Amino acid sequence: MKIMLIQAEPPDDIQDFNFPMGYAALDSVLSQAGHEVRIVSTVAYHLLDKDIAARILDFKPHLVGIGGMWPYLPRVEMLVRLVRDTWPQARIVLGGWMVTYLPQLVLRKAQPDFCIAGEGEWAMLKLANALADGGDYSQIPGVSFREGDRTIDNGMGELYPLDQLPMPNWEKFPMEYYLRVGWYFNSFCTGYDRVMGWAVSRGCPGKCNFCTPGAALRYKPMDLLMDELHQIEDRFHPTFMYWMDNLTMGSIAQGKKFAQRLIDEKFKWRYFLTGRVDRVDRELMAILKESGCACILYGLESANNDMLKAMGKNTTVEEFVEAVKITKEAGIGVNISGMFGQPGETLDDFYKTLRLIMTSTDRRMPFSNNQGFYPLTTFPGAPIYDWAAENGYFSSDDEFYDKFFKDRWINYTDYSDEIVIQALNVANLMNTWNFHHSKALSLEDALAGMQSLRTAKVSPAAVAYRVKTRLDARPALKARVRAVLEHCPPLLRLARRLLQRGAQAPVPPPEPAAGQAARIDPAWPAEKQLDEFIARVVRDYLDGAAAPAP
Repeated sequence: MKIMLIQAEPPDDIQDFNFPMGYAALDSVLSQAGHEVRIVSTVAYHLLDKDIAARILDFKPHLVGIGGMWPYLPRVEMLVRLVRDTWPQARIVLGGWMVTYLPQLVLRKAQPDFCIAGEGEWAMLKLANALADGGDYSQIPGVSFREGDRTIDNGMGELYPLDQLPMPNWEKFPMEYYLRVGWYFNSFCTGYDRVMGWAVSRGCPGKCNFCTPGAALRYKPMDLLMDELHQIEDRFHPTFMYWMDNLTMGSIAQGKKFAQRLIDEKFKWRYFLTGRVDRVDRELMAILKESGCACILYGLESANNDMLKAMGKNTTVEEFVEAVKITKEAGIGVNISGMFGQPGETLDDFYKTLRLIMTSTDRRMPFSNNQGFYPLTTFPGAPIYDWAAENGYFSSDDEFYDKFFKDRWINYTDYSDEIVIQALNVANLMNTWNFHHSKALSLEDALAGMQSLRTAKVSPAAVAYRVKTRLDARPALKARVRAVLEHCPPLLRLARRLLQRGAQAPVPPPEPAAGQAARIDPAWPAEKQLDEFIARVVRDYLDGAAAPAP
């Protein structure tokens, strides 16, 4: 059978520079079974719709497979129509996270012939074999389809041992494209690095409310993994590896075993991995450093322990601080994720999250939280999806579809959408500034005389007044600051807004009561809270609050 696999991810998506391991696995499994498979790499080759149509007509496939994540669904709907209009004889199957938790909705919206839920290699193989032989596909695990007015849904696909997945047919992929440094790795790679992604595991043991549970955590046998890595090293000569896992280090023992094997096998590349703050110790960090670990991703998400418990992280702020400390002591960079928008979350909560992340990275090292800050995004299959449905945020899967693809998120806070987005924009602006540390340090040097502002007793208006008067008195310094800020127009606009507050000497704010820390007053109007949030973020940065954590 002739099978075409079409990638659906948009340009600049994180998958843009990730080697498409899902498609590679499908291709290898299907090709080994005797099927003729062709890959359409839409992003790497910058294909327009007419280019995709030309490839469909040239190949004339019997079966077309398209997969991806939930946000790709409108693009996939368009691709289904393109296939139908170009080559109506082809059967179409959709798979991936996009399909797994709402296959019936996807069948209605995109109107493919089949959907495959869960890990799809073996379900796809069984489906292709059945279609090729005229056999029965009605009971294949993972496969769903429409039959008249009813939907046949066979649940999730079967989980097979990872050692049964063959190596990719590398020649079918534009590997030089995937070996480049993508934006995600700019903080710890250079333009001279050859960056390769590979997987150690599948699945995740976590139960975070914003994430889909997926399958149970399974690791490849260590000997098989080492053999795969030697093949990759001999063929592509990578200088940097990143592990495309939900959780590379599922335990301290597994992390040590993995790192020690990398040392024993004498691999010379550096690498990035994902970890949990409650599963690290100094001995593990030492072995990871020796094995070439350059950076570890930790998911903080919130600096509020009650919020962490509510979202199912099962970690604490104290564990995060300790993990970051021993990671940095070992000379390994930290990569941190943060979000805003959990039910009941406040601007004060988010300020603390931002401040903890900014103080956990080192402005003098080229490592930063290049994860960025995002609103809590609701995905089908995640616990927050069920919570939102139960609490009336949408009444059906179809209503959720309409809401998601209109705004891409649902607001569960007590603030307006505009305020949540503005807070996130400010946080990402400061995060980006911190990332481009050389520019930030240049600005810090220019503002060295302003270190007298290191006190929480100085109001934002007073800070703005002192900054404005000092800049007005030194035209050359003012011109230098402006030249730096002009490279980042959003930051320039923010600076202008703050300096406008310093047009006249402000009235000093009242002193906080003894033993009471200054904080955002929850009784203030939301807009005033946002202004205070912005001022505190900028003041903390200029005051050097983003220095390395102790």
